[in-house]
Amino acid sequence: DMARDKATFMSSLNACTNLQALREGRFIHFEIYQDRLEADIMIGTALIKMYGRCESLADACCIFESMMPKTDVILWTTMITAYIQQGHNKEAIQLYYRMKHTGVKPNKITFVTVLNACTNLGVYMEGKTIHDCIPEKEIISDVILSNALITMYQKCGSFVDAEKLFLKMPKKDVVSCTAMIAAYAEQGRGFEAL
Repeated sequence: DMARDKATFMSSLNACTNLQALREGRFIHFEIYQDRLEADIMIGTALIKMYGRCESLADACCIFESMMPKTDVILWTTMITAYIQQGHNKEAIQLYYRMKHTGVKPNKITFVTVLNACTNLGVYMEGKTIHDCIPEKEIISDVILSNALITMYQKCGSFVDAEKLFLKMPKKDVVSCTAMIAAYAEQGRGFEAL
């Protein structure tokens, strides 16, 4: 049964991802190839995730490129994540722009992921450009997205942007408060930090 086989492969790949079991993951990949399921977008995404987590970026890239042009936002975001996991933040940001250029619309997870790359690199202008692409209502309604922006601004040294966003947030959590405490402390504003 095709559905059962696909589900079995997905579960097996997820186990390899969680255990960082590259050798076993390659074996499963070979079985997927033999069953001609490699072109399936869900299987492809699971393979990219597994190879990215198992520090085999070249394999993840090969799978990703083989999926073109049959892609979706989840596949793109998974590949962006693989780049970031291996410390290739600049390439992750470039892939985000390539995704947009191909007409695939980023979702909240994509934005959070690529903002993490901006935070890791400390690139304010890139982060600001990405921020400008996110609808305001999505930022305000999603605390994780707001936190990613505040953290990025704080790490990039843009206290004003971080504070402006923080004050607009209707709901704050420990992550947003911690990022703002750090931002206030870096500005020498101990009273506000307290």
